[in-house]
Amino acid sequence: VSNEELVAFYEIADLFLCASEHEGFCVPLVEAFYKQVPVLAYAATAVPSTMDGAGVLFEDKDAVHVAGLMDAIVSNAAVQDEIVEGQLAAVDRLEDKLAGYHAYHATRADLLRRLGCSQKSRAAYDKAIELAGNTAETAYLTRRRDQLG
Repeated sequence: VSNEELVAFYEIADLFLCASEHEGFCVPLVEAFYKQVPVLAYAATAVPSTMDGAGVLFEDKDAVHVAGLMDAIVSNAAVQDEIVEGQLAAVDRLEDKLAGYHAYHATRADLLRRLGCSQKSRAAYDKAIELAGNTAETAYLTRRRDQLG
């Protein structure tokens, strides 16, 4: 999927459903958080930690149960708004925890670039460059930032 297609998918999505039983950090959850798409995810492995109290977790993978949760979210704008507000707060908490770690900012910059947020991506690359510990990494991050145009 190209970056443009990825952004388009998030922009038209009413909900992000993750039913995986084997996820690590699960970057697509954070992508959906950034794009303000309500997330409904199976509570397995690292998904609950990644979501950090945001979104909606489920433990019963019965299709009727999951469909009911999906309907409850997509049919109620107030519920969607509440979920998205919690997800944005989780992104802020993640930022607070990792603010001094250059790799966080580099990863965030790449994520924002993929999501079409060039200005925010540039700022994240600038922060990663500021915190980078060696010239090779600084040069690499600078090249990535400069590719934004």
